[in-house]
Amino acid sequence: MNELNSTKLGPLADLNVSRLNTERAEAADRVGQEDFLRLMTTQLQAQDPMEPMKTGEIFSQLAQFGTVSGIQELQSSFESLATNLQSMQALQASSMVGQTVLVESNAARLNSGEAIEGSIETPAGLGAISVSVEDASGQLVARLELPAQTEVTNFQWTGLQSDGTQAPPGIYTLRAQASVNGEQIGLTTRVKANVDSVTLNPGGAGYNLNVNGVGKVAPNDVLEVS
Repeated sequence: MNELNSTKLGPLADLNVSRLNTERAEAADRVGQEDFLRLMTTQLQAQDPMEPMKTGEIFSQLAQFGTVSGIQELQSSFESLATNLQSMQALQASSMVGQTVLVESNAARLNSGEAIEGSIETPAGLGAISVSVEDASGQLVARLELPAQTEVTNFQWTGLQSDGTQAPPGIYTLRAQASVNGEQIGLTTRVKANVDSVTLNPGGAGYNLNVNGVGKVAPNDVLEVS
């Protein structure tokens, strides 16, 4: 919008013209601020719960906006936005509660009437694979012998111990090994487990998923959701 020029109106009109130009500039700033906040709110609502926007990224966008608009007038809005960011992230992350996720872990919970399920990355060249299951005291209670499959080998333990009895519910440790050129090497196990809840990190630094039998897991460490 063009500003009014007071040259042709005479010196007596200078004050009114200046006031009108100021009012127009302030009105333009208000529109820009409202549009920016609307876009920011939409972006937060639509973000992926698995990869939430970090607080630093938001303030970076706010700072960029402030270089072209009156950021001083937005300070109170920024503070409110930062305060509500954690709650918004938690609300979005709550959609993960109750989901089954696949994560790297050598610990898993055996629930009554259920089985422990997981997988192992198995590159080419591996021989026979074994998964040892140990109880909380470190005692071996079962051993699974698995033929190596291409890329990934799945396993399942129903809780049947080596002596033929059923293991009680609880946390068990999994240790996977494979034979390579006559030597045994350790492999990383990945287990499937339910997300029980979500915990916000201090200072607004994202959140963690509380995975049953595994503990706290960062969203970026989830390999699969089912």
